[in-house]
Amino acid sequence: MILVVAAMDEEYQELAKMLENERVLCCKGIKCHQGKIDNKDVMLMLSGVGKVNAAYSLSTIMNNFEIDFVINIGSAGGINSKDYNIKPLDIVIAQKVCQHDVDLTLAHRLPGVLPDLPQYYHASLDTSMLADLKDSDLTYHVGTIASGDQFVGDLEIVKKIQHSFEDVCAVEMEAGAIAQICYILKVPFVIFRSISDVINEHSDNQVQFEEYIKQASINSARSACLVIKSI
Repeated sequence: MILVVAAMDEEYQELAKMLENERVLCCKGIKCHQGKIDNKDVMLMLSGVGKVNAAYSLSTIMNNFEIDFVINIGSAGGINSKDYNIKPLDIVIAQKVCQHDVDLTLAHRLPGVLPDLPQYYHASLDTSMLADLKDSDLTYHVGTIASGDQFVGDLEIVKKIQHSFEDVCAVEMEAGAIAQICYILKVPFVIFRSISDVINEHSDNQVQFEEYIKQASINSARSACLVIKSI
């Protein structure tokens, strides 16, 4: 079964609308929907915001159901650079995921590295997953998504993240935990996020977030449906 993880109810509800033969269930306090997309068995899970919520809920569901593939959807903050020109409502797709708030550098480890774990978690992307996106009206970018337990809106924090990690195109608050759990349990995963705000010196990220979160949730759900068809 394919598991789709959304952190916020706005993100969750947009994909729930796309499920066929749906039924609602609750597993150890975790809200879920089960149904079909493109005649494939899909479970949708509401994780809650942040890495601890994501790790707890994902571990619980994976210990109680047979999950073959994990898709993380939702919103993210865009980060521009010489390699990326990201705009609100674009899709960002993780080639790899890191945790920007993990710092054991004083213990002679690279930024983002925990003992016995890698600096980057590589997503199970293949070209077939991107084929339908190329034919859609969604603009997408592939790069590194950086996770941390904070809503990033400060350019100084962005510069620190860019200095510590390569090819970062977006920041958010759950993908790193989801990637780590999937890595430990050896389950393939992909991360597809839609940009709700772009971090730059001229923007008010909270205002942008509130303006774009609804459509970003719709775009993220649409991208998930396209990916499910290719799995």
